[in-house]
Amino acid sequence: MSRALMVIIGILVSIWLWFSLSQSCVEQRRWFCLAEPTPLRVVHETQELVSARHYLFTIPARHVRLLMAQGLDAESIFLINGAFERYKGAYAYQNRKSPIPISDFYLLAFYASTVIGDGIDPRVTVGIHRNELIRFTTVGECAFVSDKEGNVRLVRGARSWESDKARFRFNAERAAFLDIFRNINQYLRHPKYRIQAHYPLASCGAGAVGYMQIMPTGWLEYEREVCSEICEALGVKYASPYHLIPAIFGATAILRDKAFRVKLRPPDVHLDNAGNVKLVAAAYYAGARAATKFIDEYGAHVYKRARTISRMIPEEAPQWR
Repeated sequence: MSRALMVIIGILVSIWLWFSLSQSCVEQRRWFCLAEPTPLRVVHETQELVSARHYLFTIPARHVRLLMAQGLDAESIFLINGAFERYKGAYAYQNRKSPIPISDFYLLAFYASTVIGDGIDPRVTVGIHRNELIRFTTVGECAFVSDKEGNVRLVRGARSWESDKARFRFNAERAAFLDIFRNINQYLRHPKYRIQAHYPLASCGAGAVGYMQIMPTGWLEYEREVCSEICEALGVKYASPYHLIPAIFGATAILRDKAFRVKLRPPDVHLDNAGNVKLVAAAYYAGARAATKFIDEYGAHVYKRARTISRMIPEEAPQWR
């Protein structure tokens, strides 16, 4: 066989391999590909991205640009996209053998803070999650529960003068919970993503819900904003508080607005300022109640956990400034 013929065959084989790998990469939506640029690749005119390795991100292109504007290079965005791919199917009411690693949770919180949090410190979001995790539940406590017939009864010690207010809050939160329940089962049709019909009756059904322990009425307020940012990338039509990534985005948006309500800018809620972190974390926990009542009880615990978490973040992860 002549050398010229061997060269031609080699060229044809190379073209076939390149085309096959590129198409496979796009069709399977792999989050990293050693292939030539495709329409899904986000192009940025910096030396960092024009490198030997080409990146195919599955997070939205607009989010990639926001992360770049935050100063992240391609490798850091690669880490965030990896966490996104690992946990985009994580649901809280499915049994998990172990908590989500802090490094991955931090990457997702960093992502959410950049996209929807106006620059609030993502370590605060992680601190809240870890503080709530000690309860090992995805349904919060409340003063009333429903029995199997749907009757409401008092289950823990509200004083008589508090009972009417507690019952009113319960009914409002239960109605919001059932609305969330209906939407989950309407839009998340895959059986493993649905909540079983007995779930509201077997739990409080009116306490804080999901990975970030957000009250049902609060989730209804933020679901549309969260879904507009992340649902398409996740391949879902409804943002559920039991779905990890939407829950992180929702909690970040709530922290953002809580900062504004206590007269702070979100970037001011940073671990370098303990007072601001404690106040905003307390406001997150307090809901409609006065945040100052919970600064020492809740805010201080979140700040302590966030400080501990900051020492556990890997060096290769993007560092919050």
